Amino acid sequence: MKLHNYFRSSTSLRVRIALALKQLPYDYVSHHLRKGEQRTQAYLALNPRGLVPQVINGRRFDCDMAPYPTIQRIHEACMTIPAFAQAAPDRQPDAEA
Repeated sequence: MKLHNYFRSSTSLRVRIALALKQLPYDYVSHHLRKGEQRTQAYLALNPRGLVPQVINGRRFDCDMAPYPTIQRIHEACMTIPAFAQAAPDRQPDAEA
């Protein structure tokens, strides 16, 4: 998993904390926002909005959701909305085939 981020971004910090708490390994890819490094063509191909953090290959955690029926109901309701269904992680460019 790759984490594209900026060291001073509070949102990136929260993602790094979550990954550390879950003991998930990741590759740290830095983008200096004040220098505009998030606006390179290569990064915009990953994230057209040029925002950080960006987690690549993030949804690959086989977790049993049975203990969380409310989350399951919310997920099922969201998947009936076409925009949510199109944005599902398994349909993203970095999804495993």
